[in-house]
Amino acid sequence: MQVFIAEDNYYELERLRRQVQSWGSRHGGVSITAVQCVAEVGPADLRTYDVVFLDVELPGKDGFAFAQELRGAGCSADIVFVTNHPELSLKGYTVHAQDYIIKPVEQERIDAAMDYIARNCRLKERRSIVLQRGISQQDR
Repeated sequence: MQVFIAEDNYYELERLRRQVQSWGSRHGGVSITAVQCVAEVGPADLRTYDVVFLDVELPGKDGFAFAQELRGAGCSADIVFVTNHPELSLKGYTVHAQDYIIKPVEQERIDAAMDYIARNCRLKERRSIVLQRGISQQDR
């Protein structure tokens, strides 16, 4: 599973990275990219990611604005906002966020979010659509 984390506070970034890594070590591994600023990150570059953890308050561009850019670029990753501001949680629905975690983040909360996302990823992989072209009178 590919995970992207954006958190401007270095200590919180490292804590979140370790928590996601801990979950991954128990569930088959994860590949993590962690940054303190998203200003130089191209939203299209994240289209292959499964999960994007975003702090709401980021330097230069806030997490909500970046999430809008991700969706606009066709990124279907599950977005999880991580913040000190519970009053902003409803704003996450505008970009179809999967979750909204209030700091300080506990391991159990990361585990629950990642478990849910992993289950959904497996369901997405199992789904397939088979389309058959019908033959109309004109095709005969």
